[in-house]
Amino acid sequence: MRGRRKISVALCTYDGERFLGEQLESIASQTLPPDELVVRDDGSSDATASIVKEFARESGMRVDFRINSERLGSTRNFERVISECTGDIIFLADQDDIWFEHKVEKLVGYLDTHDEIDLVFSDAELVNEASLPLKKKLWDKTFPERKRHRFSAGSELDQLVWGDVVTGATMAFRSDLRKWLTPTPDIGLLSHDAWIALTAALIGKVGIVHEPLMKYRVHPAQQIGVSTGPIKRRDRRADIPFFEK
Repeated sequence: MRGRRKISVALCTYDGERFLGEQLESIASQTLPPDELVVRDDGSSDATASIVKEFARESGMRVDFRINSERLGSTRNFERVISECTGDIIFLADQDDIWFEHKVEKLVGYLDTHDEIDLVFSDAELVNEASLPLKKKLWDKTFPERKRHRFSAGSELDQLVWGDVVTGATMAFRSDLRKWLTPTPDIGLLSHDAWIALTAALIGKVGIVHEPLMKYRVHPAQQIGVSTGPIKRRDRRADIPFFEK
C-alpha cells in the first residue's frame, strides 16, 4: 500500500438546505478523514451558504467555500470545483446523499492497492426523502449484472460509452486525470460524471467496488436522478438507463 495521500472532496451546492446537513455530517464522520472539502455554491437563495459556513466552523475540517459570481450550472460548477481541489485523490459529492463512514477508506484503499486504476466507483443504496431505504440499489438501474460481467471481462470502455453507468457521487479518481477532463464537452446526454469515467477508461483503467458505499437519495427536487420505476431505453442499441431531468 502506498503512503498517505491527500484527499479532496469536491462538493457543488445549489439550494440544498433540506438535505445538505446530513451529507456534510457523513463526510465529517469518515474513518479516513478527507484533508479538504472544497465547496462551490452556484448562487443559492436558501440557507445553503449558512449551513456550509456553520459546518466549517464546528467540524474541524478544512473547508474551502466560495459562492460563484455567476450561475454556472452543475457541469461547469463541478468542472470548477475539481480544478480547485489540491488533493492526490478526488471524491465528488452531491448535496443530498449520505456517505457510509468507511466510503473514503474503502475507495482510497482500492486505489492504493491497484496502481493501474485511475478511477474507481461503487454501488449505492437508494433511499427516499426521509432517508428510508427503497430496497433497491443504484446498480440495479445503472449497471445491471450482465454489464458488470462484460466490464470485468475487459470491455469497460464498451459499457461506459452507452450511458451513465458511473454516478459521480460514487467515484474517486486520481488528480492526474484532471488535465484530460477540461473543458467538459457539451455532448447532449453525456453528463460530467459520464465524461470523467469515459475519459478515465480511454487513457487508463476504471475499477469497481462491488458494494454500496453510500445512500443515494431519490426525491422530486433533484436535478438528475435515477428513476425508481422500470428501466426505459434511450437507444435500442444498448441498455441505457433513463434519468429524470
